[in-house]
Amino acid sequence: MTPKESRRFYFPAWGDAAKRRGWLMMDGRLLADLAARLWLPPEHPLTDLLPMIHTHARALAADAGRAPKPDDLRHACHLVALGRDLSSKRMASAQTDRVVALFRLIADPENLAHLTAWAEPDEAPRRRYVRACRLLATDAYILAIARDKFGPHDFEPPFWEQLCLPHLAQLLLTLRQRQPTKHQPATPEPEPELYPEMERAGEPF
Repeated sequence: MTPKESRRFYFPAWGDAAKRRGWLMMDGRLLADLAARLWLPPEHPLTDLLPMIHTHARALAADAGRAPKPDDLRHACHLVALGRDLSSKRMASAQTDRVVALFRLIADPENLAHLTAWAEPDEAPRRRYVRACRLLATDAYILAIARDKFGPHDFEPPFWEQLCLPHLAQLLLTLRQRQPTKHQPATPEPEPELYPEMERAGEPF
């Protein structure tokens, strides 16, 4: 995670989640009762996610020989979102997206956009690819390239944004290759370690 991502997305989202759940310190102890009953419908994702977060936070605190603190809950969110407790400074962009999606869901459980972002994790990298393509060319030009590279079974024109991630990666690579060498716009670099489809973008389908 870059310092900019940390300031703009990660810590504001964490702050909102911590306030919503009472994951704050007061008089030297955690304000929230981690054993309290959750008033959420059984089908809501947080019905399962919050108990998992509480369990991981208690384990982290027990390992440190103390009661749970907000940082234990923050790192527990990493464990639930990513499957491991990765430092926020070492997260790649899509990993940050996933953790932030969880923070936002905790902060505003009824927000449809947050529910969708958590349920459909591919949407975050998709937005990155679409934005990078649009920095390089107009929609009309992108659509022409997409029609040339992919068949009618791959997407329904003119909605090239709905191509699968490997095809979006190929499309972005093609647009970059067709850019003039001078005055080439700077575009966000999707990270190969997180987006393996970028590593395969040069391979034939």
